[in-house]
Amino acid sequence: GSTIFIWGDEPYLYPLTDRLPASIYVVAYHIVDFNDYDLVLRQLTINQPRIIVYNSAMANRPFLKLDQFISNYYYLDNQIGPYYLFLSRQ
Repeated sequence: GSTIFIWGDEPYLYPLTDRLPASIYVVAYHIVDFNDYDLVLRQLTINQPRIIVYNSAMANRPFLKLDQFISNYYYLDNQIGPYYLFLSRQ
């Protein structure tokens, strides 16, 4: 099935979109608190989600490798308020 990844603290978006998370973490603060950026990036590479939802309010918690991953494999499809919706190029 199609998965999504949310770089933000809005886990309710998963059931609202009827999609499973592409990572074991469903909120950004867990990734930050556990300093598990590399694990998440490996999971995204293996199970590349169709959509990445990126909350622009996360600028205070940078995830530079995610930014590079998005730049390499995704394009900006839409912006809804503070949320950028990136779609996979595949």
